[in-house]
Amino acid sequence: MNNMKKAIVYTDGSYSGSTGKMGYGAHFEDGSGDLHGEIKNDSSGSRNVVGETTAVIIAVQTAIARGYTDIVIRYDYEGVEKLITGEWTCRKPISQQYRDKMHELMKQIGVTFEHVKAHKGNEGNNHADRLAKQGSGIK
Repeated sequence: MNNMKKAIVYTDGSYSGSTGKMGYGAHFEDGSGDLHGEIKNDSSGSRNVVGETTAVIIAVQTAIARGYTDIVIRYDYEGVEKLITGEWTCRKPISQQYRDKMHELMKQIGVTFEHVKAHKGNEGNNHADRLAKQGSGIK
């Protein structure tokens, strides 16, 4: 018997130059509840990258809490996957923290990454983008 419970989640990050705020968004395809918010007190200077990586970490933590055994992260920022696989070097503390946290979380849940093109009519990706913009204060 297969007890696998898989979440498919679109993630995105946003930065508003006018408000100086960063936001994150995660859209769960199964309707179990979307996530979004503002990122406070970030001094990394990485702007939307902080939102992108925060969205992934929060989505994975939420999937674990909801009892999923596997998660598919659909993303439009390549670093979401490449910082974890080592294809990109983690030079900044924010990317090192992201990589390390994800490696820790990946011991608790199976994670698959799927790249989607931004702003190409993919409704799941568009929804995550809107959630991230809400978090950063973009109307």
